[in-house]
Amino acid sequence: EKNIRKQSNVNLHVLNKSNNNYVDKLAYVQSALDNNLLRLDRENNVINTVGAAIGIHISSSSYSEIYENNVTTTGSYGQGIVLSSSSNSTVQNNEIATYGSQAFGIYLVYASNNIVNSNLINTNESTSPLIYFSEISEDNLIQNNNLNYSLSDAFTFSGSGSSIPKNNNLK
Repeated sequence: EKNIRKQSNVNLHVLNKSNNNYVDKLAYVQSALDNNLLRLDRENNVINTVGAAIGIHISSSSYSEIYENNVTTTGSYGQGIVLSSSSNSTVQNNEIATYGSQAFGIYLVYASNNIVNSNLINTNESTSPLIYFSEISEDNLIQNNNLNYSLSDAFTFSGSGSSIPKNNNLK
């Protein structure tokens, strides 16, 4: 199954939304994603963002796999990996560093039944939690992560459900 997904790897950022030639192709790809006919690989990427940007954003998706990425955010409100309205996904073996206030390493919003495992997350800001649970985020298993922080919270729960952090290494 993984080989099939690799063969269907598409780089959506290459598509220029302002060019009419690509709008139809982008709509076709989005339709295929929505109907589970196409799955994108989200692994082995090096991503650097500046300002209020998101490194990897998975929205309204199920069974996504986000492996072995290196994400660095620089600036306020940056977010390394975001799962929004997503379920049954795995975020594993990623390296995430945030530099800036209100920046989140991993942000889960309306996310349920996901696994966040064996990631390395670093921050050095007092208002930047490593893992942030917002709204209704239930039954997420957060385990075996290396969480390095000096001034912030490792976990912040804001209106979330019953997510389970366990066996995390806090430094």
